[in-house]
Amino acid sequence: MRRKGPPYKIELGIPGQQPPAYVKSIQKGKVTLGGDVGLLGLGNEARFQDCAVVDDNEELAALMCDLNEKGVAFAYDYKESISPSRFMAILQDKGIVVGSYKEISWSGPKNWHLTVYEMEEDA
Repeated sequence: MRRKGPPYKIELGIPGQQPPAYVKSIQKGKVTLGGDVGLLGLGNEARFQDCAVVDDNEELAALMCDLNEKGVAFAYDYKESISPSRFMAILQDKGIVVGSYKEISWSGPKNWHLTVYEMEEDA
């Protein structure tokens, strides 16, 4: 299986509406959440055992998969050393995430949209 290429499914947010729950950042030993986390019964952060190589952290991978199953989106931030959305793409590439995940990004302060990254069978 591999990640499906464009065109991607895009879900436009309603301008001014609070975005859905999303992972804002992955930092040393914690995942920071934003958006409407209350609906999912989540707090503003989740902790994991930090290690030197984030890509190989099984506890972080399990946490991110659990958040994905709950419908949480993952922020795209090119400035972060490990963007939450990029981390999910790595998990897809490794076959850990076999379904889809949603990336959240902004085109303005209150204008957000979701991009759905799906997997497809190899031809």
